[in-house]
Amino acid sequence: MKTYLLERLKHILWLICGAVLGYLTHYLRTGKLTLTSDNLFFLKAILFGFVLVEVIKLFSWLFKLIKQNNQ
Repeated sequence: MKTYLLERLKHILWLICGAVLGYLTHYLRTGKLTLTSDNLFFLKAILFGFVLVEVIKLFSWLFKLIKQNNQ
């Protein structure tokens, strides 16, 4: 379980770093950071989808682990 969570945390950190680099690239090209309500709604939708995918992956990993231990 611990190694699984560490791998997922590394994956999440890479995604966050990519998002930060994307925002910095946008800032360097346009000279301004635009965070309107539309952008925040989009970010919330992405965050919700990301959390949903992570929960599904966690439960599928747990079921696989339980199945392997029962055999």
